[in-house]
Amino acid sequence: MWDEGAQQKIIPVYQDYNVIAKGLKGDLDDKNAKITLIQFLRRNLGFTFELISGMRLLPQQEIVLKSLFARDTALIVAGRGFGKSTIIAMFCCLYPIFYPNSKICLISANFRGARRIFEAAEKMVKGPFAYMLQECFPTEPRRLNDIISWKLENGSEVFALPLSNGEGLRGTRASAVFVDEGLLISQEIQENVIRPFLTAKQNFLEEAQMKEREDELIKAGLITETDRISFPRNKYLVCSSASYDFDYLYKTFQSNIKMITDDKIVRTKDDSTYVVIRSSYESLPKDSFIDMTQINAAKADGGEETDYFKREYQARFTVGGSSYFNMKKVADCTVRAGEFPTTMLRGRKNHQYILTIDPSYSSSKNSDFFAMGVYELVPDSRRIILVHSYGRAGMTLNDHYKYLVYLLTHFNIVWLGIDASGTEFIDSFNESVIAADKGIKLGTLTADLKSDEYIKELRILKNEYNQTTRNIVYPQPFSGDTIRRMNEYLQAGINAEKVWFASLLQVNENAFNNAMRHRPDAQITNKHGKPIDTEEQIYEQDSWIHETQKQLSLIEVKSTALGTMQFDLPSHIKNSTKDDRARRDNYTCMLMAYTASKYYFDMLFTEVEEIQSTFEPFAI
Repeated sequence: MWDEGAQQKIIPVYQDYNVIAKGLKGDLDDKNAKITLIQFLRRNLGFTFELISGMRLLPQQEIVLKSLFARDTALIVAGRGFGKSTIIAMFCCLYPIFYPNSKICLISANFRGARRIFEAAEKMVKGPFAYMLQECFPTEPRRLNDIISWKLENGSEVFALPLSNGEGLRGTRASAVFVDEGLLISQEIQENVIRPFLTAKQNFLEEAQMKEREDELIKAGLITETDRISFPRNKYLVCSSASYDFDYLYKTFQSNIKMITDDKIVRTKDDSTYVVIRSSYESLPKDSFIDMTQINAAKADGGEETDYFKREYQARFTVGGSSYFNMKKVADCTVRAGEFPTTMLRGRKNHQYILTIDPSYSSSKNSDFFAMGVYELVPDSRRIILVHSYGRAGMTLNDHYKYLVYLLTHFNIVWLGIDASGTEFIDSFNESVIAADKGIKLGTLTADLKSDEYIKELRILKNEYNQTTRNIVYPQPFSGDTIRRMNEYLQAGINAEKVWFASLLQVNENAFNNAMRHRPDAQITNKHGKPIDTEEQIYEQDSWIHETQKQLSLIEVKSTALGTMQFDLPSHIKNSTKDDRARRDNYTCMLMAYTASKYYFDMLFTEVEEIQSTFEPFAI
């Protein structure tokens, strides 16, 4: 459905230019021939893109591109498989050609995302049949650590920036800003950092000179006010998956629709214009580029009714409080952008941390993560804050050993919780050359803290716990009863704001600059098994905040035939065999961490006295 609402109509601008072309008479001189060709190409973007790149657009792609060209403020909320990043890349190829001196800025939740879109546009330019497009981009892109840019000979430029670019980011000016995955970028960052990019007009001098000339013509009675030339306005364009109804993205979605449809808003031709596009996979033609195999698998066993399916595939906003863990509360318990603590590459001095491990030993890339989580302790309020995460599938034990050493040497770990069924990992780690080289040996606690005699076991724990000798490993048992109690405890902790998520490191200038001064341990690797650099590690840590929250949102509670409560992923997600399938292992780390914080705080603050006698005799 296309609805222009109460906005300025654009039908006259986008009428079928073939009709006008057919009405042309006689011969055209060189100048008018060029102008006519440009007008035709500008109004037929699908034809133009195929002509210069050799790539044919689908009808919905051409509709979206025309909308982005026509409107100043755009929001695209689309499901998986829609090709949001591809459309952004196409826009980056076309817009700077038709609008000389334009500057298109690409921003994503992490620099890797913005760089990926830039490289998709670069691939289109360098395609095997993109001869004419290559003529428009005759030079090579310029690549630096904090910017990738590509300049055209007509003065236009396409560039990608990281959110962590500090004062350079705040001083950036652009004529079009494209924000990818807008749901991951906070309201504060969008309104206070990114939107100010558009405060300056790119062709101000030309526009001022034209206005002076038009004033003279109007005064002479040769033209009227309605004949003034409308210069292109700066554009703010956002692409995203759907989110929750409490998020800034949803508020923007509703606000933009109101700007389109509310006929009580007084508008002038100089006001910003809006377009909102929401597209489910169902809107795409059959047998197009979308892979229905995965969607059909996601729909199986009632998956179509889950909030996850509605958000990810149908682009529908869902209620944040409908899952077992209240996602509105999870959002409220996330440290605001720019504030401390952020995610960390190393712990803060004089702070204490809990480390939890959910091991997996499979060599398959589609297996569970070998997951670890580091949580900063706030003893005064008995809170924990997720500040560092790890998740790898299909890696070797040596890779996990090296990362464990990294965490033990960069954070003041005072408690290490691990799934009791995986304690052989600690044993094998202690026997490894990697641990021996660092002089590390971990000791295991034997107190049975699930026992009914909790106070007695707490006393045993106090006696055997020793941080100096690293006797800090607690094997967390998992059974039907303990899993239920741990989940209920975590749910209550989130609702009581005792469980927090750190803010993003890359959007905090001071924290980012400080982190960039440190080189990561040369032994630790990324998920591809290659040495990880500092910048990549920062972006990875920030992405784990959203990933862990996503895992929490997917947890479903079901009862077995025997009445046992199960906390697990929806079956259609759990049964997926894709490498990038959704997992729950970092959620399990958080489950253990909050329970571990109770044990640790109880050990510190509870006075445990052994009762010697219940009767004291006295003389008369």
